[in-house]
Amino acid sequence: NMATDINALVDNGKLVPDNWVTRLPNNSAPFTSATVFIVRKGNPKALKDWPDLLKDGVQVIVPNPKTSGNGRYTCLSAWGYVLKNGGDENKAKAFVGKLFKQAPVLDTGGRAATTTFMTNQIGDVLVT
Repeated sequence: NMATDINALVDNGKLVPDNWVTRLPNNSAPFTSATVFIVRKGNPKALKDWPDLLKDGVQVIVPNPKTSGNGRYTCLSAWGYVLKNGGDENKAKAFVGKLFKQAPVLDTGGRAATTTFMTNQIGDVLVT
């Protein structure tokens, strides 16, 4: 998603150097993104932070990270949460695995996940 936006800045006016992708570690794209939890009215399951999403009986609606940028961002956000709180890569992998097991369905994209949550009323929280 973001790489194509940056490439447009390269192609349309040379506002960014052609070699931008090699200037950051791991060929990273320079951007940030916020992850938001949308809950049911009144937040009946008291979902406020990442560990809350792993509680028994909580259904998490998130797009498939294999087909959706939003799904990948969710995966990376959850992974980063674990690392920022003193966990290592093994703990992050386990946490993300548990998170995606809470998903009753993995839609192919963000719009479909929103429809699943809002229109079809499936899940307790939409991560977007």
